[in-house]
Amino acid sequence: MNYSEELSIRLYQIRLNSHRMVKLGVLRSQETGVRRRKNYKDEGSYDD
Repeated sequence: MNYSEELSIRLYQIRLNSHRMVKLGVLRSQETGVRRRKNYKDEGSYDD
């Protein structure tokens, strides 16, 4: 395998991993956002 092939494969894997991380991050932030909103309603406090 030559260098440029290896590099492109590595870049592709990095792109896949970062996409997966972004997906997980978005899901996690949506969950915490919903949870935070519920807490706001319960406590009546809007401090971050």
